[in-house]
Amino acid sequence: LFLFNFFYNPFIENYRLWTPNDNAKNVVREILARTSEIFKITFIEVEENNYDDAQMRFSFYETTGGAVSYAYYPSIARTDIVLHTVRTEIFDDSSYFEISPQGESTTIARHELGHALGLAHPFNQFVNKDIIQDYDQNDYPEYYYGNRLFTVMGYAEFWDKDIDKYAEGTPKYSDSGAFSVVPEYDFKLNDLVQVDSSDGRGPLYSYDINQPNWARDDILTLGYKYGLRENYNAGDNTYSWNEDKNIYETLHDMGGNDTIDLSNYDWDMKIDLNPGAVSEVGINQERMVWNIDLYSDPLEDEGDKTGDVFILSWSTVIENYIGSDGSDEVTLNTSVVNTINTGAGDDVIRNVLANDIVNAGAGSDTVYISYTTRLHLLYTS
Repeated sequence: LFLFNFFYNPFIENYRLWTPNDNAKNVVREILARTSEIFKITFIEVEENNYDDAQMRFSFYETTGGAVSYAYYPSIARTDIVLHTVRTEIFDDSSYFEISPQGESTTIARHELGHALGLAHPFNQFVNKDIIQDYDQNDYPEYYYGNRLFTVMGYAEFWDKDIDKYAEGTPKYSDSGAFSVVPEYDFKLNDLVQVDSSDGRGPLYSYDINQPNWARDDILTLGYKYGLRENYNAGDNTYSWNEDKNIYETLHDMGGNDTIDLSNYDWDMKIDLNPGAVSEVGINQERMVWNIDLYSDPLEDEGDKTGDVFILSWSTVIENYIGSDGSDEVTLNTSVVNTINTGAGDDVIRNVLANDIVNAGAGSDTVYISYTTRLHLLYTS
Protein backbone atom coordinates (compact mmCIF):
# COMPACT_ATOMS: atom_id res chain seq x y z
CA LEU A 1 0.00 0.00 0.00
CA PHE A 2 1.27 3.50 -0.89
CA LEU A 3 0.07 6.26 1.41
CA PHE A 4 -0.89 9.52 -0.27
CA ASN A 5 -2.44 11.99 2.10
CA PHE A 6 -3.18 10.61 5.56
CA PHE A 7 -2.08 8.08 8.24
CA TYR A 8 1.20 9.99 8.55
CA ASN A 9 2.57 11.89 11.53
CA PRO A 10 5.73 13.88 10.73
CA PHE A 11 8.51 14.02 13.32
CA ILE A 12 9.46 17.60 12.46
CA GLU A 13 7.46 20.58 11.23
CA ASN A 14 9.15 20.90 7.83
CA TYR A 15 8.46 17.25 6.92
CA ARG A 16 5.66 16.99 4.39
CA LEU A 17 4.05 13.86 2.99
CA TRP A 18 4.79 13.58 -0.73
CA THR A 19 2.42 11.82 -3.11
CA PRO A 20 4.59 9.32 -5.00
CA ASN A 21 4.42 9.34 -8.78
CA ASP A 22 4.64 6.16 -10.87
CA ASN A 23 8.46 6.28 -10.96
CA ALA A 24 8.63 6.37 -7.17
CA LYS A 25 6.12 3.55 -6.85
CA ASN A 26 8.02 1.50 -9.42
CA VAL A 27 11.20 1.76 -7.35
CA VAL A 28 9.38 -0.01 -4.52
CA ARG A 29 7.61 -2.45 -6.84
CA GLU A 30 10.90 -3.49 -8.43
CA ILE A 31 12.54 -4.10 -5.04
CA LEU A 32 9.58 -6.21 -3.91
CA ALA A 33 9.59 -8.18 -7.18
CA ARG A 34 13.30 -8.97 -6.88
CA THR A 35 12.84 -9.91 -3.25
CA SER A 36 10.02 -12.29 -4.08
CA GLU A 37 12.10 -13.91 -6.83
CA ILE A 38 14.81 -14.88 -4.34
CA PHE A 39 12.80 -15.62 -1.18
CA LYS A 40 9.56 -17.43 -0.48
CA ILE A 41 7.68 -14.20 0.13
CA THR A 42 4.77 -12.98 -1.99
CA PHE A 43 3.80 -9.31 -2.04
CA ILE A 44 0.36 -8.23 -3.26
CA GLU A 45 -0.29 -4.54 -3.81
CA VAL A 46 -3.64 -3.31 -2.51
CA GLU A 47 -5.52 -0.14 -3.31
CA GLU A 48 -5.65 2.71 -0.83
CA ASN A 49 -9.27 2.06 0.00
CA ASN A 50 -8.20 -1.40 1.21
CA TYR A 51 -6.01 0.21 3.85
CA ASP A 52 -7.00 -2.27 6.57
CA ASP A 53 -5.74 -5.19 4.46
CA ALA A 54 -2.21 -3.81 4.10
CA GLN A 55 0.54 -5.47 6.14
CA MET A 56 3.21 -3.09 4.79
CA ARG A 57 2.62 0.61 4.15
CA PHE A 58 5.05 2.75 2.14
CA SER A 59 5.02 6.52 2.37
CA PHE A 60 7.32 9.22 1.02
CA TYR A 61 7.99 12.59 2.57
CA GLU A 62 10.03 15.59 1.51
CA THR A 63 11.94 18.05 3.63
CA THR A 64 14.30 20.95 3.25
CA GLY A 65 16.28 19.94 6.33
CA GLY A 66 18.19 16.91 7.50
CA ALA A 67 16.14 13.76 7.20
CA VAL A 68 16.22 10.02 7.52
CA SER A 69 14.24 7.14 6.13
CA TYR A 70 13.03 4.62 8.65
CA ALA A 71 10.96 1.47 9.06
CA TYR A 72 9.55 -0.63 11.85
CA TYR A 73 10.21 -4.30 12.48
CA PRO A 74 7.55 -6.89 11.57
CA SER A 75 4.34 -6.50 13.49
CA ILE A 76 1.22 -8.58 14.06
CA ALA A 77 -0.80 -5.64 12.75
CA ARG A 78 1.19 -3.83 10.06
CA THR A 79 4.60 -2.33 9.35
CA ASP A 80 5.29 1.21 8.17
CA ILE A 81 8.17 2.05 5.82
CA VAL A 82 8.81 5.79 5.50
CA LEU A 83 11.15 7.05 2.77
CA HIS A 84 12.47 10.58 2.59
CA THR A 85 13.61 12.60 -0.40
CA VAL A 86 15.33 15.95 -0.34
CA ARG A 87 14.84 16.34 -4.11
CA THR A 88 11.60 14.93 -5.47
CA GLU A 89 12.83 15.67 -9.01
CA ILE A 90 14.90 12.48 -8.90
CA PHE A 91 11.61 10.70 -9.59
CA ASP A 92 10.78 12.87 -12.63
CA ASP A 93 12.66 10.62 -15.06
CA SER A 94 12.87 6.84 -14.79
CA SER A 95 16.32 6.88 -16.43
CA TYR A 96 17.96 8.73 -13.53
CA PHE A 97 20.69 6.54 -12.05
CA GLU A 98 19.68 7.60 -8.53
CA ILE A 99 16.47 5.53 -8.81
CA SER A 100 17.94 2.66 -10.85
CA PRO A 101 18.50 -0.68 -9.06
CA GLN A 102 22.05 0.46 -8.17
CA GLY A 103 21.10 4.01 -7.20
CA GLU A 104 21.30 5.34 -3.67
CA SER A 105 17.59 6.06 -3.28
CA THR A 106 16.72 2.51 -4.33
CA THR A 107 19.31 1.11 -1.92
CA ILE A 108 17.85 3.12 0.96
CA ALA A 109 14.39 1.76 0.18
CA ARG A 110 15.77 -1.80 0.08
CA HIS A 111 17.52 -1.18 3.42
CA GLU A 112 14.26 -0.05 5.05
CA LEU A 113 12.42 -3.06 3.60
CA GLY A 114 15.12 -5.16 5.28
CA HIS A 115 14.06 -3.74 8.64
CA ALA A 116 10.41 -4.46 7.84
CA LEU A 117 11.38 -8.06 7.10
CA GLY A 118 13.25 -8.38 10.40
CA LEU A 119 16.86 -7.37 9.67
CA ALA A 120 18.80 -5.16 12.07
CA HIS A 121 21.88 -3.01 11.52
CA PRO A 122 25.05 -5.13 11.62
CA PHE A 123 27.10 -2.48 13.39
CA ASN A 124 25.12 -1.72 16.56
CA GLN A 125 27.52 -3.64 18.77
CA PHE A 126 30.49 -1.65 17.46
CA VAL A 127 29.11 1.84 17.95
CA ASN A 128 27.44 0.97 21.26
CA LYS A 129 30.18 -1.17 22.80
CA ASP A 130 30.82 1.35 25.58
CA ILE A 131 27.29 0.88 26.93
CA ILE A 132 26.91 -2.87 26.35
CA GLN A 133 27.29 -4.71 29.64
CA ASP A 134 30.22 -7.18 29.65
CA TYR A 135 31.02 -6.36 26.00
CA ASP A 136 33.30 -8.95 24.42
CA GLN A 137 34.32 -8.54 20.79
CA ASN A 138 34.66 -12.32 20.50
CA ASP A 139 30.87 -12.56 20.80
CA TYR A 140 30.42 -10.66 17.53
CA PRO A 141 31.62 -10.98 13.93
CA GLU A 142 34.52 -8.82 12.79
CA TYR A 143 33.62 -5.20 12.05
CA TYR A 144 34.55 -5.80 8.40
CA TYR A 145 31.38 -7.83 7.88
CA GLY A 146 29.17 -4.92 8.92
CA ASN A 147 30.07 -3.62 5.47
CA ARG A 148 27.64 -2.83 2.63
CA LEU A 149 29.87 -5.04 0.52
CA PHE A 150 28.12 -7.90 2.35
CA THR A 151 24.82 -6.48 3.59
CA VAL A 152 22.54 -3.66 2.50
CA MET A 153 21.81 -3.17 6.21
CA GLY A 154 25.27 -1.67 6.77
CA TYR A 155 26.05 2.04 6.55
CA ALA A 156 29.77 2.07 5.81
CA GLU A 157 31.15 0.65 2.56
CA PHE A 158 34.87 -0.07 2.43
CA TRP A 159 37.44 -2.39 0.88
CA ASP A 160 40.46 -2.44 3.20
CA LYS A 161 40.15 -4.97 6.02
CA ASP A 162 42.57 -2.94 8.12
CA ILE A 163 40.21 0.06 8.28
CA ASP A 164 37.81 -0.03 11.21
CA LYS A 165 35.08 2.33 10.01
CA TYR A 166 33.08 1.76 13.18
CA ALA A 167 35.82 2.61 15.66
CA GLU A 168 35.15 6.34 15.45
CA GLY A 169 31.47 6.06 16.35
CA THR A 170 28.52 8.13 15.22
CA PRO A 171 28.23 9.87 12.82
CA LYS A 172 31.53 9.20 11.05
CA TYR A 173 30.84 5.48 10.64
CA SER A 174 27.93 6.07 8.28
CA ASP A 175 29.61 8.45 5.88
CA SER A 176 31.57 6.22 3.50
CA GLY A 177 30.51 4.67 0.22
CA ALA A 178 31.66 3.03 -3.01
CA PHE A 179 31.88 5.10 -6.18
CA SER A 180 32.08 4.13 -9.84
CA VAL A 181 34.47 5.79 -12.28
CA VAL A 182 32.87 4.12 -15.31
CA PRO A 183 30.49 6.18 -17.49
CA GLU A 184 26.97 4.74 -17.44
CA TYR A 185 25.40 5.22 -20.84
CA ASP A 186 22.01 3.75 -19.96
CA PHE A 187 21.27 6.25 -17.21
CA LYS A 188 21.32 9.97 -16.65
CA LEU A 189 23.81 10.80 -13.93
CA ASN A 190 23.66 13.39 -11.23
CA ASP A 191 25.68 14.04 -8.07
CA LEU A 192 29.02 13.56 -9.82
CA VAL A 193 32.10 13.91 -7.62
CA GLN A 194 35.76 14.21 -8.57
CA VAL A 195 38.33 11.53 -7.67
CA ASP A 196 42.11 11.66 -8.21
CA SER A 197 43.67 9.10 -10.54
CA SER A 198 46.90 7.54 -9.29
CA ASP A 199 48.36 7.11 -12.80
CA GLY A 200 48.31 10.76 -13.87
CA ARG A 201 45.17 10.59 -16.01
CA GLY A 202 43.73 13.56 -14.15
CA PRO A 203 40.52 13.70 -12.15
CA LEU A 204 37.93 11.00 -12.73
CA TYR A 205 34.28 11.91 -12.42
CA SER A 206 32.46 9.43 -10.27
CA TYR A 207 29.05 8.60 -8.82
CA ASP A 208 27.81 6.63 -5.85
CA ILE A 209 27.10 3.01 -6.83
CA ASN A 210 25.44 0.17 -4.94
CA GLN A 211 24.60 -3.46 -5.50
CA PRO A 212 21.39 -3.93 -7.53
CA ASN A 213 19.86 -6.50 -5.20
CA TRP A 214 20.27 -8.08 -1.77
CA ALA A 215 23.87 -8.74 -0.73
CA ARG A 216 25.53 -11.94 0.42
CA ASP A 217 24.61 -11.95 4.11
CA ASP A 218 21.14 -10.53 3.48
CA ILE A 219 20.42 -13.54 1.27
CA LEU A 220 21.72 -15.87 3.97
CA THR A 221 19.63 -14.31 6.74
CA LEU A 222 16.39 -13.71 4.84
CA GLY A 223 16.75 -17.18 3.33
CA TYR A 224 16.92 -18.61 6.83
CA LYS A 225 13.85 -16.61 7.92
CA TYR A 226 11.63 -17.06 4.87
CA GLY A 227 13.25 -19.75 2.72
CA LEU A 228 15.09 -19.51 -0.60
CA ARG A 229 13.34 -20.27 -3.87
CA GLU A 230 15.05 -23.34 -5.30
CA ASN A 231 14.40 -22.28 -8.90
CA TYR A 232 16.22 -18.94 -8.73
CA ASN A 233 18.88 -19.00 -11.49
CA ALA A 234 18.72 -22.79 -11.25
CA GLY A 235 19.60 -23.51 -14.89
CA ASP A 236 23.02 -23.71 -16.55
CA ASN A 237 23.97 -20.04 -16.40
CA THR A 238 26.91 -18.11 -17.79
CA TYR A 239 27.85 -14.85 -16.08
CA SER A 240 29.79 -12.55 -18.38
CA TRP A 241 30.35 -8.80 -18.62
CA ASN A 242 32.44 -6.25 -20.49
CA GLU A 243 34.37 -3.15 -19.56
CA ASP A 244 31.64 -0.73 -20.65
CA LYS A 245 29.85 -1.14 -17.33
CA ASN A 246 30.72 -1.72 -13.72
CA ILE A 247 30.30 -5.07 -12.04
CA TYR A 248 29.26 -4.65 -8.43
CA GLU A 249 26.82 -7.34 -7.41
CA THR A 250 26.23 -10.52 -5.47
CA LEU A 251 25.66 -13.54 -7.73
CA HIS A 252 22.97 -15.81 -6.32
CA ASP A 253 22.51 -19.09 -8.17
CA MET A 254 20.56 -22.08 -6.86
CA GLY A 255 21.67 -24.82 -9.24
CA GLY A 256 22.78 -26.01 -12.65
CA ASN A 257 26.25 -26.14 -14.19
CA ASP A 258 27.40 -22.54 -14.12
CA THR A 259 30.22 -20.52 -15.65
CA ILE A 260 32.05 -17.27 -14.94
CA ASP A 261 33.24 -16.03 -18.36
CA LEU A 262 35.76 -13.16 -18.36
CA SER A 263 37.03 -13.73 -21.89
CA ASN A 264 35.85 -10.22 -22.90
CA TYR A 265 38.74 -8.73 -20.93
CA ASP A 266 42.51 -8.49 -21.21
CA TRP A 267 42.87 -7.41 -17.58
CA ASP A 268 44.45 -9.22 -14.65
CA MET A 269 41.93 -10.97 -12.41
CA LYS A 270 41.71 -12.24 -8.84
CA ILE A 271 38.86 -14.74 -8.74
CA ASP A 272 37.64 -16.98 -5.91
CA LEU A 273 35.00 -19.58 -6.84
CA ASN A 274 34.14 -20.55 -3.27
CA PRO A 275 30.66 -19.72 -1.94
CA GLY A 276 30.70 -16.40 -0.12
CA ALA A 277 33.95 -15.25 -1.73
CA VAL A 278 34.78 -11.81 -3.13
CA SER A 279 36.41 -11.50 -6.58
CA GLU A 280 38.06 -8.54 -8.31
CA VAL A 281 37.73 -8.08 -12.07
CA GLY A 282 40.55 -5.87 -13.29
CA ILE A 283 43.43 -5.57 -10.83
CA ASN A 284 44.80 -1.99 -10.88
CA GLN A 285 42.08 -0.82 -13.27
CA GLU A 286 40.61 1.80 -10.91
CA ARG A 287 37.01 0.98 -11.72
CA MET A 288 35.68 1.70 -8.24
CA VAL A 289 36.73 3.92 -5.34
CA TRP A 290 35.91 2.79 -1.81
CA ASN A 291 35.83 4.40 1.60
CA ILE A 292 35.21 7.91 0.31
CA ASP A 293 33.71 10.17 2.93
CA LEU A 294 30.41 11.16 1.33
CA TYR A 295 30.56 14.66 2.79
CA SER A 296 34.22 15.50 2.30
CA ASP A 297 36.23 16.83 -0.64
CA PRO A 298 36.95 13.74 -2.78
CA LEU A 299 40.23 15.33 -3.94
CA GLU A 300 41.47 15.12 -0.35
CA ASP A 301 39.86 11.75 0.41
CA GLU A 302 41.32 9.46 -2.24
CA GLY A 303 39.83 6.21 -0.99
CA ASP A 304 40.86 2.70 -2.04
CA LYS A 305 40.76 2.05 -5.78
CA THR A 306 39.91 -1.39 -7.15
CA GLY A 307 38.64 -3.11 -10.24
CA ASP A 308 35.06 -4.28 -10.59
CA VAL A 309 33.75 -6.60 -7.88
CA PHE A 310 31.40 -9.53 -7.61
CA ILE A 311 30.54 -11.63 -4.58
CA LEU A 312 29.10 -15.15 -4.52
CA SER A 313 26.20 -15.84 -2.19
CA TRP A 314 26.67 -18.64 0.32
CA SER A 315 24.34 -20.82 -1.79
CA THR A 316 26.10 -20.24 -5.11
CA VAL A 317 28.29 -22.92 -6.70
CA ILE A 318 30.23 -22.06 -9.86
CA GLU A 319 31.67 -25.08 -11.68
CA ASN A 320 33.43 -23.47 -14.64
CA TYR A 321 35.71 -20.52 -15.27
CA ILE A 322 36.82 -18.94 -18.55
CA GLY A 323 39.63 -16.50 -17.96
CA SER A 324 40.79 -13.25 -19.52
CA ASP A 325 43.79 -12.61 -21.75
CA GLY A 326 45.48 -11.06 -18.74
CA SER A 327 46.92 -12.92 -15.78
CA ASP A 328 44.26 -14.79 -13.84
CA GLU A 329 44.66 -15.80 -10.21
CA VAL A 330 41.89 -18.31 -9.56
CA THR A 331 41.04 -20.16 -6.36
CA LEU A 332 38.86 -23.21 -6.95
CA ASN A 333 36.02 -24.63 -4.90
CA THR A 334 37.21 -28.06 -3.79
CA SER A 335 33.68 -29.29 -3.13
CA VAL A 336 32.87 -29.57 -6.86
CA VAL A 337 34.55 -30.66 -10.07
CA ASN A 338 35.93 -27.55 -11.79
CA THR A 339 36.62 -26.92 -15.48
CA ILE A 340 39.06 -24.05 -15.88
CA ASN A 341 40.18 -22.41 -19.12
CA THR A 342 42.58 -19.48 -18.86
CA GLY A 343 43.99 -17.22 -21.55
CA ALA A 344 47.35 -15.82 -22.60
CA GLY A 345 48.56 -14.36 -19.31
CA ASP A 346 50.71 -15.78 -16.53
CA ASP A 347 48.00 -17.55 -14.58
CA VAL A 348 47.95 -18.97 -11.05
CA ILE A 349 45.36 -21.64 -10.27
CA ARG A 350 44.96 -22.82 -6.67
CA ASN A 351 43.21 -25.70 -4.91
CA VAL A 352 43.20 -27.98 -7.95
CA LEU A 353 42.05 -31.53 -7.26
CA ALA A 354 42.70 -34.62 -9.28
CA ASN A 355 39.39 -34.64 -11.13
CA ASP A 356 39.42 -30.95 -12.06
CA ILE A 357 40.12 -30.06 -15.69
CA VAL A 358 42.58 -27.21 -16.16
CA ASN A 359 43.40 -25.87 -19.61
CA ALA A 360 45.98 -23.15 -19.15
CA GLY A 361 46.72 -21.02 -22.19
CA ALA A 362 49.98 -19.39 -23.26
CA GLY A 363 52.18 -17.78 -20.66
CA SER A 364 54.01 -18.99 -17.59
CA ASP A 365 51.28 -20.67 -15.57
CA THR A 366 51.35 -22.16 -12.07
CA VAL A 367 48.93 -24.82 -10.85
CA TYR A 368 48.76 -25.67 -7.14
CA ILE A 369 47.52 -29.20 -6.50
CA SER A 370 45.63 -29.87 -3.26
CA TYR A 371 45.82 -33.22 -1.49
CA THR A 372 42.82 -35.45 -2.12
CA THR A 373 41.82 -39.10 -2.13
CA ARG A 374 40.01 -38.77 -5.45
CA LEU A 375 41.60 -41.04 -8.00
CA HIS A 376 41.05 -39.17 -11.24
CA LEU A 377 43.26 -37.53 -13.83
CA LEU A 378 44.29 -33.90 -14.02
CA TYR A 379 44.55 -32.56 -17.56
CA THR A 380 46.69 -29.50 -18.22
CA SER A 381 47.83 -27.93 -21.44
